[in-house]
Amino acid sequence: MDLGADEFEESLPLLQELVQEADFVGLDIEFTGLRSNLSGPQQISLFDLPSEWYLKTRQSVQQFTICQIGLSVFSAIEGEANKYIAHSCNFFLFPTTFGILDSEFSFQASSVQFLNQYGFNYNKFLKNGIPYMNEEQEKKIRHDILTGNWRVRSSPDKDQIKAVIDKVTRWLDLAKEGDWMTLPGIAESYDQFKQNIHSLFPVLIDTKNVTKDIWKEMNFPRVSNLSEVYEVLNSDLNPTKNSGPEIVHASRCEKYVKTKCPHEAAYDAFLCGSVLLKVAHLLLQKIHGGCYKYKRSVTHGWEAYFLNKKCASLPLSCGLAVYGPLVSMCVLDREGAGSSGAPQCPGSHIFYFF
Repeated sequence: MDLGADEFEESLPLLQELVQEADFVGLDIEFTGLRSNLSGPQQISLFDLPSEWYLKTRQSVQQFTICQIGLSVFSAIEGEANKYIAHSCNFFLFPTTFGILDSEFSFQASSVQFLNQYGFNYNKFLKNGIPYMNEEQEKKIRHDILTGNWRVRSSPDKDQIKAVIDKVTRWLDLAKEGDWMTLPGIAESYDQFKQNIHSLFPVLIDTKNVTKDIWKEMNFPRVSNLSEVYEVLNSDLNPTKNSGPEIVHASRCEKYVKTKCPHEAAYDAFLCGSVLLKVAHLLLQKIHGGCYKYKRSVTHGWEAYFLNKKCASLPLSCGLAVYGPLVSMCVLDREGAGSSGAPQCPGSHIFYFF
């Protein structure tokens, strides 16, 4: 399902409900560029400290913008053992152009060619992208609205703009905590960046990191991308292929049942979440000698505990699975466990997407 500015408002209540009730969410992002060509001391080096690498990368990526976010929401089907339904959505984004806000960003030729090769809809991005702003922009525009410091470019639009300003001002006056959420710009320090990421996403599981060890243990063939990982896990090479989690696509999200759309954000997000489920199942079968029986689903109980210990929280890959139920599991793992030595599974943590 593709969502732009025209469809977003109507679809938002359903999206919020789906995410609140999700077991976990797959996430993928497409950009107008990945890394600019830095010269001299600004070039990234193998000898850079993490903080130095971050500062150089930050300078490089700030000139690009996000053009598409893919979200695939996975929920266990009630009454079905180890069966999931996936709602997959593409969100086309475009920076807000409102009053004094007029962002500048760059296109990288290689990135444009790459996305165009895979059918990226640039018209949807440019003409109907969902407007957004970061925290600093929100503060600036809010201040200008409330203080009346507003510049109007054309006099015939004054009445219309005044009506919009009055409406927004009333909304701001009535707003309470939780009514909106804005993100800060890219943090200036590596430590602050990590704090921001883990505040927004308390638990991140990098699917690339998850699959690396199991690939060695199972002696699977070498792969170079997420699609190849997914194909191997769905092939006869995977000894748990027939007993693994079953995943079905929701209505209005059935595009990917028969169609492969590599590098379309929602498709990659779906692959990301599917890979996580199948690898989790494979790991569980290995540690339980192939006799693990699911009481509810692969995202509850021992598998959550094992994945939490096994996987590093490295938010440096575009393909990420955000695990809602594991958030409070981290606390249990550090502070206490049940009588059997394994933590008791808490209630689902609500993960909000805006």
